[in-house]
Amino acid sequence: VGARGTLEIAETLKMNNTLTKLGMAGNDLSDKEAALLCSALLVNSTVTRIDLSGNKFSNKACEYIGALLDESYSLEYLDLSWNHIQVKGAQRIAKGLEGNMKLKTLKLAWNGVATDGAIALAKSLEGNTTLVELDLSSNRVGDEGAIAFARTLKNNSSLESLYAAKNNITENGACSLLNAVMQSSGSTMIKIDLTGAILKDDFHSLMDELKIVKPDMVV
Repeated sequence: VGARGTLEIAETLKMNNTLTKLGMAGNDLSDKEAALLCSALLVNSTVTRIDLSGNKFSNKACEYIGALLDESYSLEYLDLSWNHIQVKGAQRIAKGLEGNMKLKTLKLAWNGVATDGAIALAKSLEGNTTLVELDLSSNRVGDEGAIAFARTLKNNSSLESLYAAKNNITENGACSLLNAVMQSSGSTMIKIDLTGAILKDDFHSLMDELKIVKPDMVV
């Protein structure tokens, strides 16, 4: 698509009142293109789903994306997987999530969110009541990040699916997540993806207990 194509799309978005889905995955879009799109989407009120995966967005792009989340009353699905988003970018997105009342699905798989970014995202969900699915697969989240989400899950009643595969999570972080779901009377969690986690007997015993309380839970 490139800069020229993105500019044309952005200008169209400002005037269009029928388009609901925007797919621009795998277009090598830069931070400049992110600025153009987010500026247009602040004006547009009909687009609900955006796929921007497989581009070249860095932390700078997240400043624009975070601002969009601050103001958007229509966006429900946002895929930012396979970009170059690191800690500061994740923290800006987290700030946008704090007051967002519309987004239901956020995909950040295969970025560089790391532990501190995950902690910021977890904290942002303490007051968020709309996000139901979060994908943080392959982000070097680690046990500290998992434990941060465990603290959030004790009070969050909207998140249903957390994808945390391939994040160097051990039994400590995994058990913290399961315990949080078990201890929360208001939890709506139905799936936690821990593919690649190092799990031992304590986890499997806890999983058996969880199945009694939440038989439909998938881990």
